[in-house]
Amino acid sequence: KPPPRGLLVAGSTSPPSGDVEIVAMIEAAGVDLSIVDDDSNLGAINPEDYDIIFISTSVVPGKVGATFKDTPVPVIVWEGYLFDDMALSSSGETTRTRTDITVVDPIHPLAGGLDAGNHRVYTTAQKLSYGRPAPDAEIVAHEPGRAANAVIFNYDAGDLRIDATPAPGLRVALFPNYPGALHLNETGHSLIATAIEWVLAGGPTANDDF
Repeated sequence: KPPPRGLLVAGSTSPPSGDVEIVAMIEAAGVDLSIVDDDSNLGAINPEDYDIIFISTSVVPGKVGATFKDTPVPVIVWEGYLFDDMALSSSGETTRTRTDITVVDPIHPLAGGLDAGNHRVYTTAQKLSYGRPAPDAEIVAHEPGRAANAVIFNYDAGDLRIDATPAPGLRVALFPNYPGALHLNETGHSLIATAIEWVLAGGPTANDDF
């Protein structure tokens, strides 16, 4: 069986420093990864040539916009200012820097086996990408003390997004901002690796009992 094909949309085709460790995690999961610069003609890409799409915080959000909003291919995105373009939620980064996130759904596979409560994800305090998703989203973690600010959440295919359209494929939103991705600790790394592996395994179709 050939390896899954992945596309990373990034600030350059040579991974910026904040992407290097995440690229390593993607490749360690067995993904045959292609990297595309956000300055290229993204509209010419056929997303369905890939099995999974990643959108990094190294992009300029305005260059990516809603390009991948309606693809049926699973998308993992950690650029908070694209969450609205993808119709996942409102968009942004926390105003405060944090070292921790608060897990609220420890049963969900995206929690990576962590108990409910605060868990350190950065080695030094950094901002978090966050959103305020629609009711159909499954919120796994939020900013400490700010329950409205979801920092790990997902939509299954068919779930209604903030514009009331169904997600055409699995969507996962993660917490690292840029340069927060440069300061992930072991737990932060593990949560991202877990998300990659869960999506590659089929997401909720592989975890019907969680």
